[in-house]
Amino acid sequence: MPQDDASATQQLLAPGLYLVATPIGNLEDITLRALRVLKSVNRIACEDTRQTQKLLNYYGITTPTVSLHEHNEAGRTSELIADLLGGPMEGKQAESR
Repeated sequence: MPQDDASATQQLLAPGLYLVATPIGNLEDITLRALRVLKSVNRIACEDTRQTQKLLNYYGITTPTVSLHEHNEAGRTSELIADLLGGPMEGKQAESR
């Protein structure tokens, strides 16, 4: 049975890394599940924080973001893995292409 929005948002995610595909054109081309994950994680790692922030602002999501791209991948990946091993939930946003 479908859950209402309030109970779905309150549902806790298991600790881990979540890969979330997000729209690059129409901000409304995103699933409810993707929005729930983006709201629930402790931090969102994304290629371009400015573009991701547009999506988060549109949906009223206040989850902090951190950049992860080819120029900082080596150092940032180690940092994210260390955080994951410590237990906090991370969301990695992947732009749809």
